[in-house]
Amino acid sequence: MKYEIDIDKVDEFKKFISKKLTKASGEVYNPEDIYVCDKPKYEFYRTLNITEKEHYKYIFGDVNFYSYKKDILEDVEYIAGNAIFEHSHICKLEKLKFIDENADFSYSSVESLNNIEKIGGTLNLLKSKVVDLGQLQSVGKDANFEYSIVESLGKLEKIYGDADFMSSAVKDLGELEIIGGIALFGSSNITSLGQLKEIGNHASFTDSIVEDLGQLTKVGGSVLFIRNKKVRSLKNLEFIGGSLLLEDTDVEDLGKLKTINKDADFKGCKVESLGELTTIGRNADFSDSELFYLGKLEKIGGSVDFKNTYVTSLNNLEYVGGDLILYDSRVTDLGKLKIVNGDLCIRGTHLKSLKGLEYVGGEIRLDEEQKIKFEDCLEIKNGKYYFKNKIAQSQIEQSERL
Repeated sequence: MKYEIDIDKVDEFKKFISKKLTKASGEVYNPEDIYVCDKPKYEFYRTLNITEKEHYKYIFGDVNFYSYKKDILEDVEYIAGNAIFEHSHICKLEKLKFIDENADFSYSSVESLNNIEKIGGTLNLLKSKVVDLGQLQSVGKDANFEYSIVESLGKLEKIYGDADFMSSAVKDLGELEIIGGIALFGSSNITSLGQLKEIGNHASFTDSIVEDLGQLTKVGGSVLFIRNKKVRSLKNLEFIGGSLLLEDTDVEDLGKLKTINKDADFKGCKVESLGELTTIGRNADFSDSELFYLGKLEKIGGSVDFKNTYVTSLNNLEYVGGDLILYDSRVTDLGKLKIVNGDLCIRGTHLKSLKGLEYVGGEIRLDEEQKIKFEDCLEIKNGKYYFKNKIAQSQIEQSERL
């Protein structure tokens, strides 16, 4: 927080703050305990290069501890700005509770965050000596644990930005419930997500040893399991706001998953049933997978490929927004399917009937026997076969807007 206080009002501000702190805490605070950056408005912001000879308790501005030669930070309680501990001599933080903006402990000698409860900006622990997060409960922006030696997140409940655990020593997420941004778990020692309930953006389990998604219910972005052979079930996960990439993984069970807002890549995976899944927002690739049952799936917003799967019926699927590719599949029954907005490829199938189908937006690709079998449903334009639609495109567009 970059305070803009008029130079002639700095002393007045210090007196005001010291009186307020004394009244609130019962301890005595004097104006000389308060540091305020006194740069005039519109000038470049100045960082306080504090030394062990200065005994400020409240610092309103950025502070760098590189020149602080003692190993214990005894006096500072609150920093309303950025705090830079990089390459400092400090090993112990005695009274510090709050850092309003970024806290950089990279390459520092600090061993514990001790009494710090809140960091308002980014926490950087890159190659630091911190082993314990102490009383820390929230990080307002990103948290970088890359190459850190912290093993447990302890009491930390919320990281509002990205969380990078790659190549870290972290094993236990402790009480962590929310990651607001991207979560990277690759090359970490994390095997379980524990109490983590929500990831606001992408979740990457690529090259990770995570095997248990714990209490995770929502991921706002995409979920990637590239080269992860540990996860077998998505367990409590209900919503994915981006894409789901399960290609060549060992995932067998989608758990409680209901919605994938973007693409779903199941190519070559071991999932046999889609279970509770009702919606895939964009394209779906089930080719060469062990899938045999679509469960409650009702809508695919883009194209879908069922080549070399064990699916025989489309069951509850009513809508495909792109192409429906059944080429060389085992599908014999379209189930409740009504609308295919793109092409319909049924060549090489033993499809029994097109009954129930109301609209195909593109051409129908079929073999010679099927042209005879389904001739009552087909019409030919410029040598290509099309479905005799029972409803108009305008009706579909209207229903999609609702």
